[in-house]
Amino acid sequence: MTDLLFWLAVVCCAAAQAVIVRSAVRAPLEGGGLDGVPRPRRAAELLWTLLPAAFLGGVLALTWRAIHGS
Repeated sequence: MTDLLFWLAVVCCAAAQAVIVRSAVRAPLEGGGLDGVPRPRRAAELLWTLLPAAFLGGVLALTWRAIHGS
């Protein structure tokens, strides 16, 4: 049961992160829009998207080790 719950959480987190990365990649390019709202730079947007993904990967590895004992 523990493995099932673990992999269900992995799938949910991976799906959510994939949607977040997709939205960052498809975001409008830098510069002001027609409404005058400044847009973030692409590099900054991707950095703030990939950092949580790396953090979740670390949590995944630590959780796997805790469940299965190394």
